[in-house]
Amino acid sequence: MDRPGKTGKVFFGTLLLLALSLFPVSEAAWGLQTQFRKNPAISGIIPEKPMKMQLKRDAQGRYSWTIEGTNVYRMIREDEKFRAYVDRLKKRGKSR
Repeated sequence: MDRPGKTGKVFFGTLLLLALSLFPVSEAAWGLQTQFRKNPAISGIIPEKPMKMQLKRDAQGRYSWTIEGTNVYRMIREDEKFRAYVDRLKKRGKSR
């Protein structure tokens, strides 16, 4: 078998790159067009700012936390969920 040398590989690579560059690969070349429309229902949605929760531990080992955010109802709901979670942990720790 006769293998091509380095010049044959370079020639083949150059030929391949030249052939690929002749074929258009963009959407416009294939006749595909993407149209974007503004949807007023979606464009009016403002993303919520994330809540920040800071957990603190005092010298006696007790925990407390502060919650910061813009949506008061969400902050109250998350506080209740966190309190329930802490209560479940306390009950689980006492039963062991």
